[in-house]
Amino acid sequence: MAVVFDMKRCPEACNLQVGDSVDCTPNKDGGVIKKLMKAGVGDEFPNYGDKVFFNYTAYKGDEMTEENIFDSSEKDGEQFEYDCLRGKVIRGFELAVLSMRPGERSLIYLTPEWGFGKSGAPPRVPPDTNVIFDTEIVSVELHIRGECDGQVFIDKDVNFFMGEGSSDEHGIPPFIEPYLDHWKNGEEARINYAAKHAYGAAGCPKYGIEPNKDLVFWINMKKFERNGEYDLASKFYEEMIDFVQHDLCMEGAEEKRRRNLLLVGNLNLAQAYLKVDKNTKARDCCDTALTFDEKNAYLGMMEYEKAKKDFQKVLELEPYNMHAKKHIDICTNKMVETTQSERDLDRRMMSGIGKHSDDGSSLYSSGMDDIDNWDNNMAQGMMPLEEEQAAFGDISPSDGGNNHGLRD
Repeated sequence: MAVVFDMKRCPEACNLQVGDSVDCTPNKDGGVIKKLMKAGVGDEFPNYGDKVFFNYTAYKGDEMTEENIFDSSEKDGEQFEYDCLRGKVIRGFELAVLSMRPGERSLIYLTPEWGFGKSGAPPRVPPDTNVIFDTEIVSVELHIRGECDGQVFIDKDVNFFMGEGSSDEHGIPPFIEPYLDHWKNGEEARINYAAKHAYGAAGCPKYGIEPNKDLVFWINMKKFERNGEYDLASKFYEEMIDFVQHDLCMEGAEEKRRRNLLLVGNLNLAQAYLKVDKNTKARDCCDTALTFDEKNAYLGMMEYEKAKKDFQKVLELEPYNMHAKKHIDICTNKMVETTQSERDLDRRMMSGIGKHSDDGSSLYSSGMDDIDNWDNNMAQGMMPLEEEQAAFGDISPSDGGNNHGLRD
């Protein structure tokens, strides 16, 4: 039975003092414990659709030791980002992040129910295992200055989350944010907006901007680090995989469909990565795809020994992969069945030798018996003996031999 998660921001978790801890779960079941390590700034919290940037180190088990690290944003030298409340990270992690301010660092302790479930995430996270995330949330920091007819209507530093509506809450015009996604740290620019691309005929009473006014902005990007850029196809497949890979509570037909999506998504993403020379990531996608493959090409061609070796390789990569174990057993049974079938066939073939039919004739009579009267027409086109000897030499059998050069 699937678990229904109540993803509501915990008020107590929003007002912690450094060193304090709180249970973020609605039922206070101890599944999500957040401990504040460094206070953030402002009163802004992630909302639906906000793009959240953060650094993290993830540990399996109950101890934060180097040997227990199973994932980290530092491994690629890039910050991690996701769209809030769209099911792209495990539920417990997202519930805790809902109560984090920009610049805040917290430890997030998750039980299996709010983490990777009873199945875990082999081989990195064993089944039914607690996990800990050391997380620091990051945001966009910039200075923006805007003018209309030479009059300054906005001039301030802004710290906000990239995402739907977040920048507008801080007074940044909504047509500015889409262009920020391509900026780099320390970049400065002057941007001129024609009226139709700014506030248009409606104007903006909030800033005293009349209808149909051109605007000028100066922007200094103080802090913004983004993940590496991929081709559009890569982004689509990444989003598809993120959307389904953490839904670990599905069962039956829904779980089978989820696994098929992850198989196809990882294979296509691997191909897209190869096109942009991200070979290591392409290899990782292929390894992941193997863990979701319900069948095997060799298995389909009934080459069970080769198929078994493939599934054994999967177990080397992911020792807890139950599907691989299941298919190794299938291959073993098929190999036994095939061997038995071949033996039965040989036995049936050999059992007729020396036996006679109901009329007393042998079941395996000489093939010569099937030849009726020889007709010279049957020899039409054959070379005379003299021509054959001239062409191929004298290959007549020795005395007492048969036509294969062997003695009887």
